[in-house]
Amino acid sequence: MDILNKAKESFAAAGKGFTQKASDVSGLAKVTMKIKEEEKQLEQSLRELGELLFNQYNAEAVQLFPEQTESIRQLYAAVKADKEEMAYLKGNKICPNCGEELDKDVQRCTSCGMNVENVVRPGTVPAFCQNCGSQLTPGAKFCPNCGAKLS
Repeated sequence: MDILNKAKESFAAAGKGFTQKASDVSGLAKVTMKIKEEEKQLEQSLRELGELLFNQYNAEAVQLFPEQTESIRQLYAAVKADKEEMAYLKGNKICPNCGEELDKDVQRCTSCGMNVENVVRPGTVPAFCQNCGSQLTPGAKFCPNCGAKLS
């Protein structure tokens, strides 16, 4: 019987050890998840702060960090151009005033109200002057009616 009691005690001790190990692993997993969530929140806060500083103190940012601000400026321009290209590939157009993507058939921007009836894909010669609405001749660089430079 003594052997059975010792085996029982040994199993009980092993069970307690296993329970402690499982608790430790569970605790480690919880802390690991908490760290990951905090790091995610930190990254988001830093990104938001960077955007605020870049947008509100751009002149200072250009002076202090010229390479980084130029890189950001170029990336903003590239994203804008790519979004415009995507809109035109989908058959839509972009409001030149606010950048809203619009259905190709609308005459006024639904966000800012600008007349977008004659907006065309950048790099193409428009059929009508965006300034005065006059019909243009193919290859014209300036409107024959108002003299506006054509894109």
